[in-house]
Amino acid sequence: MKPVLEIGALAVIDPVSEPEIGDIAMYEIQGNEVIHRIIDEQGGQYIFKGDNNQIADFNPVAKEQIQGKVIFYSNLPAPLVRKARNLQE
Repeated sequence: MKPVLEIGALAVIDPVSEPEIGDIAMYEIQGNEVIHRIIDEQGGQYIFKGDNNQIADFNPVAKEQIQGKVIFYSNLPAPLVRKARNLQE
């Protein structure tokens, strides 16, 4: 989600709020958690895209897969988290 969220950023997720187009939200797919922006809603499913990606995420996301929307984030701990977890920037 660069440039808004760096890899390893701290994100607070609100699981109760209704997701809306334009929100940054977290969803689960195949056991992985993804944080991207909602860019569209089609037939009750949401279309997500990372801000730094050229194309939308491959599969539409059902509302049940959405774990919540980001209500606060901080990139401050990102460098430490990346180093501790050996993540690529």
